[in-house]
Amino acid sequence: MRTLVIAALLSLGITALLTPLVWRTAMRLGFFDAPDGDRKIHTRPIPRLGGIAIAAGVFAPLIGLLIYNNYYSLCLASEPARFAAFFVGAAAILGLGLYDDVVGANAWKKLLVQVSVGTVLYFGGLQFSGFSLLGYQVELGLWALPFTIIWVVAIINAMNLIDGLDGLAAGVAFIAAATLFATSVMDDNYLLALFAAAIGGSMLGFLFYNFAPALIFMGDAGSLFVGYVFAVASLWTTAKTTTLIATLVPMLALGLPLTDTAFAFARRIVAHRSPFTSDRQHLHHRLLAAGYNQRQAVLILYGICVCLALGALVLKENQDPAFAAVLVAVGVVIFAAFHTAGARTRVRMSGIGETTITPEQRVELRRRILALRGAQDPEQVWARLCEVCDLLPVSGVSLRLFMRTPAEQASQLEFTRRRPGNVDPQEDLVEPLVSSEFILGEISVSCAATARPFVQSVFFLVAETTAEGVELNILSAARDAFTVARIAPWAGAPRRNA
Repeated sequence: MRTLVIAALLSLGITALLTPLVWRTAMRLGFFDAPDGDRKIHTRPIPRLGGIAIAAGVFAPLIGLLIYNNYYSLCLASEPARFAAFFVGAAAILGLGLYDDVVGANAWKKLLVQVSVGTVLYFGGLQFSGFSLLGYQVELGLWALPFTIIWVVAIINAMNLIDGLDGLAAGVAFIAAATLFATSVMDDNYLLALFAAAIGGSMLGFLFYNFAPALIFMGDAGSLFVGYVFAVASLWTTAKTTTLIATLVPMLALGLPLTDTAFAFARRIVAHRSPFTSDRQHLHHRLLAAGYNQRQAVLILYGICVCLALGALVLKENQDPAFAAVLVAVGVVIFAAFHTAGARTRVRMSGIGETTITPEQRVELRRRILALRGAQDPEQVWARLCEVCDLLPVSGVSLRLFMRTPAEQASQLEFTRRRPGNVDPQEDLVEPLVSSEFILGEISVSCAATARPFVQSVFFLVAETTAEGVELNILSAARDAFTVARIAPWAGAPRRNA
């Protein structure tokens, strides 16, 4: 047990110490994960090479045991083929992740490498060869290779797809590692406990920098590598024992990412899309669309993982396949409920009226608002602003930017759009576009009095996002074009420079 504690602390320390160094290197080399105004939640470029520090933390105790002789080093040395297959696969997956983080790799390239790694593990002795069920031994025979490959690919991609919020993948991995550590100790499987201690310590060390608001992302190098380690750890366990319970415990520990990935693939196939295409329908996206912020959504998902972990521990102690089936079924039903509950979200505004939007509309509205950050010129700002207003109950919108035209014939750019046929009394809302140095302009909209509370709740975010995009993409490239310096807090009409 002392070796396991040392392994966990060593992994934690190595990862915690290396992560700032990786952060500085990524900052210097410009390896950022840039916001895209769509699926990505963050609003500023963030370094994404955290997988290097994670891998170093996991490898440190394993390599150390090759030098220091004890029970664990003898266990590893007694299975050289499996240990070699693990390191070969780890190098390939880590290299794939780094390549994707720096250059970019499409889904088919990733799949090819993952299938190759699964094949290497199979021939290295890490495989699903069969399992026992109700007293009967089920041998997979020729199906052992495809089952092994599917398992490896599923676990790797499950961790990759769950990495959508600050601290989510690292926290889920830590809870899963803690679960596998406890069950392996209960089963006297100390080799699995060693893997769990290494990945758990590394995840905890990385969470110091990755929990919201994140300073660095693990990137594909990190998420693919973490998924790979879990895949290998579970295969190593099933190689030791073929009971169904031994197979189900890792599945429950990783229940959240596995179920989310299964739902994602099924959803895309039903929609006649490639299962490898991206969308904003993962569980964490739905929680954000329901109004939770990043930290709240992550903590909710942590809670689900803890419940699954407790289920895995009870299953390990109970050893009842029927109980396992009920537990899995309940978990799937609860997960499905999270995906389908709240088919309509009703937002009531202080008794004045109510506006009803669906979760899908909320997701689309958020996507369009975030897209304002990527507008590269005034015309694109206006086009994306109109797209946002198409989803709002407004009768008119106007945008004024206090900047000279290229010909310097005017002191501002102005865009206006009105919808005809509105008979209800309209009220105007005006929000300034303010940066740290300039009053960039203003946005105004017209809406009915009953819709004002809802529009006002969204309008401030629209203005802030628009100002951020103008400052980032237009002001930085044409500072001399803006005509209004920010000399005082906004108060009515702007004061122009002489």
